[in-house]
Amino acid sequence: MDIGSTSINLVLINEKKEVLYYSYIKNLGKPMELVQAEIERMKSQFPKGVEIEKIAVTGSGRERVGKAIGAG
Repeated sequence: MDIGSTSINLVLINEKKEVLYYSYIKNLGKPMELVQAEIERMKSQFPKGVEIEKIAVTGSGRERVGKAIGAG
């Protein structure tokens, strides 16, 4: 996940490094709300029981958003 000053990029990959989900959205000054909504949208597209093992966050909003969503 890349949290920039104007946009958010979210990519989900599997253990084979294949892209399973990608989104690009405008930040609109609300990165926290948009990231949480986009994660929920992403989860809704996969079967129940699929788990996200790790989240990595880059960009200018990485510390604030990363801490809020439990990135490590």
